[in-house]
Amino acid sequence: MIRKRVGDEFWLITQRDHAHLAGTLARAFGNRQFAKPVGGDVVHAAVDAHDDGWPLHDDAPALDATGRPMDVFESLRSIVHPIWLASATRAAEIGPYAGLLVALHQLSLSAHAASVAANDKIDDESRRRQFDLNKIQHALIEHAESLRSRLGLAIDRPLRLGLADGWSNAAEDNLKFDLRLLQTCDTLSLHLCCDHVPAGLIPNPHTRPGAAQVQLHVAHDASHALRVRPWPFEVESLHVSVPYRAVPAMAYDSLERFQADYAAAPLRTAEAVLRPA
Repeated sequence: MIRKRVGDEFWLITQRDHAHLAGTLARAFGNRQFAKPVGGDVVHAAVDAHDDGWPLHDDAPALDATGRPMDVFESLRSIVHPIWLASATRAAEIGPYAGLLVALHQLSLSAHAASVAANDKIDDESRRRQFDLNKIQHALIEHAESLRSRLGLAIDRPLRLGLADGWSNAAEDNLKFDLRLLQTCDTLSLHLCCDHVPAGLIPNPHTRPGAAQVQLHVAHDASHALRVRPWPFEVESLHVSVPYRAVPAMAYDSLERFQADYAAAPLRTAEAVLRPA
């Protein structure tokens, strides 16, 4: 769940709706500088599905420690660990390539969580969380290796987070390109949906398979359009929308009251635009 403060309301966007917005961006991705996804429509479907595990939370959203609707970037590890695995396994129902892309994306999220956890105070609770994280990472690695095997990709050469490490070939270059495209569209969608995106969350697509990654610079202008440089889309500007529900911008004293407000809130649509910087 994404929580966005707008006036006296919290706009709440489900992770699946954010992912579908990312899928819209993926379908428009590609121009003279940036290649289109190698896997075509399967990549678009993977982008659409990359957060399909999130209904485990978003169907009954939680509150944070202050009583506000819990934002995705505040989510407890006990919430996100099963969601990562559920997202990967559900995407595999589309097909092995879509499933592999989502599994690799979830693995990268787990690696970031592991780097953050390295700063935790060492106590019994942190050891338990690390053990839980290790279990999820092992499950994701096994899932990714199974899908790689089904696709005829190497599983007997060095891999790091499911990707070729210290070697490459055309298939691996294509896989990396499609994964970075998924992550780029995911990040751009977050920049559209969120109040604040954590520092360091910057889209870095490849221009084409085998080429170096390029950092996209993003910023909101005075009209609230998201400006992007270099421009990766095939159209001159991109108008998009995402559904949301609004609840009062308040600290709730009852989870039941919040969930009732959320369930009763009508579905609205937020409009957004992306333009070249």
